[in-house]
Amino acid sequence: MRVGMTVLEGARFTPVKDLGAGAMGRVSLVRDSSSGELVALKRLHEAIAQQGGARLRREFRSLESIQHECVVKVLGFGDEDGIPFLVMEYVRGTDLNDVVATRPSTEALIHVFIDIAGALGAVHATGIVHRDLKPENIRVTPEGRAKLMDFGLAKSLDGTVALTRAGAVVGTVLYMAPEQCRGAALDYRADLYALGAVMYWAFAGRAPFIGEGLAQVVMQHLQTPPTPPRFFNDSLPDALEKLILALLSKNPAERPASASAVADALALVLTQPSSANNSS
Repeated sequence: MRVGMTVLEGARFTPVKDLGAGAMGRVSLVRDSSSGELVALKRLHEAIAQQGGARLRREFRSLESIQHECVVKVLGFGDEDGIPFLVMEYVRGTDLNDVVATRPSTEALIHVFIDIAGALGAVHATGIVHRDLKPENIRVTPEGRAKLMDFGLAKSLDGTVALTRAGAVVGTVLYMAPEQCRGAALDYRADLYALGAVMYWAFAGRAPFIGEGLAQVVMQHLQTPPTPPRFFNDSLPDALEKLILALLSKNPAERPASASAVADALALVLTQPSSANNSS
């Protein structure tokens, strides 16, 4: 599929089932008549088609430059009667919320985060910051492999895929780095903080910071040290707790050097006998 082409959804894509909807649009499982394969089609709501089209195109441009087994593959961008849509690989499985609800082993969750750290390494290598890492954007296949999804808020470090004006705050507050909360310039280390926040949530059973409103949560990201996750899950391996707290450092310079370094540290935790049998 070539970028910008106009395709009537009914002519090329046969609807199979609805996969869900959000504020921006609806995702459907469809069959591509040209290949016979099942794909996911993300179509904007008509009311925001004009405004959101640029964001969807940016998502396409972000994804098309990334080739990694743990990053969702983008297959095309087009429009139907002026309504933009994005065609992506269909990833079977559930998002991380549903996975964590089943209380998987610590080992199983570590494997998920090794995949996501690897995905972020590939994303960062192309000069892109995801900016919205959260459980809903991590999909886990029936085989236990994780895929990083939804690059609608992604931004390139050279500014060519910028989504918002300078100083704008975007992302999901529960997992947002302090510098992102301030609307400051970001680099890949903001994603590492978000990874630490999601890991904290998955292993401790709650987000690192919670409050009665968004402003309270933001202030905690900016000022409050997180409670050590072992306070909520005393079976957590010590090395894993130290890694999570390092990722949640207020100062970006004190976080791990890269997503690849995080993946290596997680793999090292797996070598510790106690980690295989702990539950999160």
